[in-house]
Amino acid sequence: MKKELFGKTPEGKEVYLYTLESSVATCKIMNFGAAISRFAPYGIDIVAGYDDFDTHYAANSHHGSIAGRVANRIKGAELNIDGAIYMLDANEKTGNSLHGGFEGFNRKVWDVIE
Repeated sequence: MKKELFGKTPEGKEVYLYTLESSVATCKIMNFGAAISRFAPYGIDIVAGYDDFDTHYAANSHHGSIAGRVANRIKGAELNIDGAIYMLDANEKTGNSLHGGFEGFNRKVWDVIE
């Protein structure tokens, strides 16, 4: 496994890119959002992503990232659990909550145990 500094968040947290290689494939995963930035079996990259961290961060997308706290949308950005209404982040133009809100798991810097 190869580890290289890939960038920093605006808060100054270091983001690393980890490269895993075999005779068949190369996979690059960053600790920001646990995002797969490249997966290339037989040298053909099949992941839609970005070549640098700043572009990835600015896009505020979920490309290659882990989904969470929920995967998909919660209509109206609210939950009704046993009659109690819980309001969530309405981070989609339609007023829904998408993939965990404004700061889902895709926007977290993960600790990697090497």
